Amino acid sequence: MKFKLTPELSYIIGLWKGRATKEGIGVVGGDEVIKTFALSVIDAGLTTHEKTQMREDRMFFYHSKYRLFFQDIIKNRLERFQYENKFSASYLAGRFDSCGGYNKDEKSIYITYSDKIDEMILLRLGFEAKLIGKKIVIKNKEKFLEYVKYFRKMKVGEEK
Repeated sequence: MKFKLTPELSYIIGLWKGRATKEGIGVVGGDEVIKTFALSVIDAGLTTHEKTQMREDRMFFYHSKYRLFFQDIIKNRLERFQYENKFSASYLAGRFDSCGGYNKDEKSIYITYSDKIDEMILLRLGFEAKLIGKKIVIKNKEKFLEYVKYFRKMKVGEEK
């Protein structure tokens, strides 16, 4: 069974990357993240409601071939998301929805649980980004939010 990357899967992988559970394919977090992830994987046909499992602050399902596919995409994301298109926009939308927010200076945004590869993706796409520890600060927030706006599914991290 061969899987093909779609913008829908790119979003799910972005959402999953920063909040992945140790068991199966799933996310750890609050109700909004869990609900968004559950609806996304069910709508994409990756699993059914009956096959999902909930434990405390996590939701997951088991599918070894999808897990390997997700891990391969994460491993090769620098090449997969190097162009300005629906794939990179939806991946970054998932990353921001799961681990993003607005900095106190109100001039920049951030994505936590990030690494040098995520920083390089943003830099290649023309964003002013800087990795500080495990947090990427994106200075041109309007440009970033415009780029991902059609692919975001959550309002977490919205400005007050």
